[in-house]
Amino acid sequence: MLALTLLLLFQDAPSFSFEAELSKLKAGDPKVNYQALRMEWAKTPGYNPYGIKASETLGEIFDQIEAGELDKAEARVKTLLDQNYLNPRTHMCAIYLYRKMGKPELETFHSEVMIGLHKSIWEPDGCEDADHPCVVLSVDEEYFFCDLLDLEVKSQELSQCGDVPCDLLKVFDAESGQTIDMYFDISLPQNFLLKEITRPKE
Repeated sequence: MLALTLLLLFQDAPSFSFEAELSKLKAGDPKVNYQALRMEWAKTPGYNPYGIKASETLGEIFDQIEAGELDKAEARVKTLLDQNYLNPRTHMCAIYLYRKMGKPELETFHSEVMIGLHKSIWEPDGCEDADHPCVVLSVDEEYFFCDLLDLEVKSQELSQCGDVPCDLLKVFDAESGQTIDMYFDISLPQNFLLKEITRPKE
């Protein structure tokens, strides 16, 4: 009886499809598995944690929003999302844009996506346990994680968390007045870099 129950459970468990889940998100449904999406994104050819950052472009887009060039700003936001729909900072920009455009439904949607991405980084101990560091796809995710919690990064250093390489960020929490150690597993970006370094030159 137990064996039959286990068999039925395995049969009923739906397999995760990166493309299907991402399409669902892009279609406007924020109720997706953000952690699985991020981990699967790291396996795709488009994943490049050391590529051109969107931060400079986002700064320009914020300037356009302030200048009232909302249509131009929206077009650039959509271009960035087409390149990487899982960049939380792009969704932060979209929130501000659609607030200015008076489109509350889109503002709410991008807010839910941003929060979903943030929660998908979170470990039960809030990244404060070196034995359970938060897994990130890039250094920028570390800073995004801290920014959303209003934590000021004071220093960053390479460390080791058990068997995995990690970044140790010392952050200041203004609310408590304490400096906190936060640990982030950087295995994915380091593995990417190693593959790039050892890739045969064409």
